[in-house]
Amino acid sequence: MHYAAEACEGFCWALATSPFWPPDASMGVDEYRGYLRALYRQQPQAFVALACDARERDLTLVGPLEWVVVLYDAAVAVARIRGWEIGGGAREPGTVHVIVSGRYVALPTT
Repeated sequence: MHYAAEACEGFCWALATSPFWPPDASMGVDEYRGYLRALYRQQPQAFVALACDARERDLTLVGPLEWVVVLYDAAVAVARIRGWEIGGGAREPGTVHVIVSGRYVALPTT
């Protein structure tokens, strides 16, 4: 799994249309981290599903960088609990070749 502020090459997963989007778009990083912790207590399966998706394909989380990094760290931690290594770090923007569709959302290829 990787993270980026905008769509890049490979499979992209949009934070904005995911269950991890915060209810308040003005949240700071610490507030967002607290929101994710509360969400994990309520819906741990959402985090496991994200980690599973990242195990199956070279996935990049895309969205506001300050939040994407926090979600990335959370997903990597959940994966490590299960013995999975999914962390790949930041990815540079580039051309989108393949878009994830289905469970989440397809990003535009324009």
